[in-house]
Amino acid sequence: AGQNTLALSGGSIGGDAHGGWSDSGSASNNRVTLYGTDVSGSASGGRSATGSASDNSVSMTSGSVDNPYGGYTDGTGATMRAVNNTVTLTGGSGTGPRVDGNVIGGMGGAGAVTTGNRVNVSGTIIFNGANEIRGGSNADITGNILTTHGRDYSVGTIGNFETYNFTLSREYIGETVYTINTTAVDVGGTTVNIVFNSGGSPLDKGDVITLF
Repeated sequence: AGQNTLALSGGSIGGDAHGGWSDSGSASNNRVTLYGTDVSGSASGGRSATGSASDNSVSMTSGSVDNPYGGYTDGTGATMRAVNNTVTLTGGSGTGPRVDGNVIGGMGGAGAVTTGNRVNVSGTIIFNGANEIRGGSNADITGNILTTHGRDYSVGTIGNFETYNFTLSREYIGETVYTINTTAVDVGGTTVNIVFNSGGSPLDKGDVITLF
């Protein structure tokens, strides 16, 4: 299943939403975009029951979803790959998208390769305080990137990323980007990059912005 796009605006789906689905082959280069749609199940850019899932994406600007997965393979073992997939959650100045479950760039069965995935979070996103945000579902973090442009997010835990990118501004001083409610974030062996908004000033001595 490849080169498919599912674009939804408004309404609701009483189940899962997939850009591309394959029972036996790979799922690659598929897209799901959600604008004001409520999905009671999971949304995956591309999903394969027994093959790899790569270069798929889910983008959401409003509405709600349980679990957004960039790409998903149910397959197990090192020959199965959920790689180079992306989840993008973008909120505006009002009420943004609501996520009721977990956000995972690349979801795979036991032993599958889940590397090179991205999760992008910006603007107003409604998390429920228990969500997990992960680059991949399995332990290898190589190439998994979380990019964040926003603050005041409340989640359960964040992990399985090699790189964390934050865009900050002075209006964040004294505030927290991600409040972690369940398991502390382990940034050992990772890279944390921080930039300030265009035209913004860096912090002064004594100013504090808490990332996690």
